[in-house]
Amino acid sequence: MDVLTHGFLPFAAATWLRRPKRERVAAAIGGFAPDLDTSWAWVAGLNPHLYPLGHRGASHTLIGAPLMALLLVGIVGLLGRRWARLRVGSLPKIAPALLLGAFSHLLLDALTITGVPLLWPFSLARYTLNWFFFSVPYMFVVALVLWIPVWRGKASERWTKIGSLVLVGVMIVAGGVRLASYPRDVAPNERVTPGASDWTWILTRRNETGVIAQGVSWGHRGEPVFFGEPNRTVAQDAIDRCLRSDDSIAWRWGQWGEAVADATADPRGGWNVTMRDGARLWMEHESSNAFGRRLFGGEDDRALHCRVAADGSVSVERRGGFWG
Repeated sequence: MDVLTHGFLPFAAATWLRRPKRERVAAAIGGFAPDLDTSWAWVAGLNPHLYPLGHRGASHTLIGAPLMALLLVGIVGLLGRRWARLRVGSLPKIAPALLLGAFSHLLLDALTITGVPLLWPFSLARYTLNWFFFSVPYMFVVALVLWIPVWRGKASERWTKIGSLVLVGVMIVAGGVRLASYPRDVAPNERVTPGASDWTWILTRRNETGVIAQGVSWGHRGEPVFFGEPNRTVAQDAIDRCLRSDDSIAWRWGQWGEAVADATADPRGGWNVTMRDGARLWMEHESSNAFGRRLFGGEDDRALHCRVAADGSVSVERRGGFWG
């Protein structure tokens, strides 16, 4: 979800609970805080062991989100007397509001396509309801309109409460559109991934030779696109070794659909393995999906390129794209 929605909903929740102003502000800060990771997400591309620093990494966990809220409160507390009440001495009183904001952020992001790694570092699993794309973009516009009077100090409690109902209502309507357009004839082996538009979905499934992907819009299935996986059977050990690398973990944290493995024998011995996301591939290759091509670039932009030497050692040659 967008950062303005992340902040406004906990702010409004604290208003509904009739909490004092500083707790409402603290709730908003807690909602904003996990997305501070966009400031340093680029660091994750410098070293494979730094993958938790990527966007929606360690900051979007049950441990990391509250810590990020504390960090942002500390930053805000240094801004001047206006924010003095949010300094360290007030933490016992504003802690529940900070937690409200931080955990609401995790809940909202768990509605979206890549989810959140709630239990990291104890588990690498990402938790998602897989219902929305990365965000519901027009919620940003609604949240911005709601925030402006608040920032100007002219918003009443009534404005905030009604605004929160409007914002939640927009999300419910968007969810209803997704429910109405959800493909009803999904095969047991098909994976359903939300598309970029509220009424589109992407289906991926693997057969013995590759991955088949196709789009669905209001019950109408587009033409399937097949992405072959040459040498997958004989190169399975090399593929598994690639999947166990730190780079692969980071890449899979941003993955949407079935992974497509393109394994080619290396003249020096071993294998060169390129892992791509089947759902992204469909968006990039679908001839009518100009939006997908503009937004996601070429198929190599977000691929995982891995070399497995004859002795079994693994090296990742290139991993591009903000989402891995």
